[in-house]
Amino acid sequence: PAAAYAAEVLARGLDYRYTFIRNISRFGLGYIDAVLVGPNGALVFYFVDRSGGYFCEGETWLVQSGVDYRPAGINPTREVVRDVNALRRYLAERNLGNMPVYAVIVFTHPRASVSTRQPVVPVAHLRNLLIVLRDNYLAEERVGQSLIDATVRAIMAG
Repeated sequence: PAAAYAAEVLARGLDYRYTFIRNISRFGLGYIDAVLVGPNGALVFYFVDRSGGYFCEGETWLVQSGVDYRPAGINPTREVVRDVNALRRYLAERNLGNMPVYAVIVFTHPRASVSTRQPVVPVAHLRNLLIVLRDNYLAEERVGQSLIDATVRAIMAG
């Protein structure tokens, strides 16, 4: 469901050049929540559907416990970096290694809040996803339509 909500949000702000592929499970790739492929490259999504207050500094994740913070017990940064590396390898094996691959962590629970300090990977809540993407992933177009199409085909074909 998180990927479906993200698709709705993205559809409001992106044009026909973008393809959003969700719930990817391929041999040699593993499972990835979703990938957005467009003129800015490939963007790997990692969704977190948990309530609570979270804080990310660098690659360290904490969750609010009363007035204090404690280790979160999850590390979305580590998970999405693993997914990015897997997609880069997968694309390189298909002669698509020139497709730039990026990542974003997206909180989807309505009662989740997240703050960051110099995160390794951009972090957003669904409600501000397009704003966060405009500041990084969407800031620069990097690839042509033929590479976009080939990448979509490779991800979809498995």
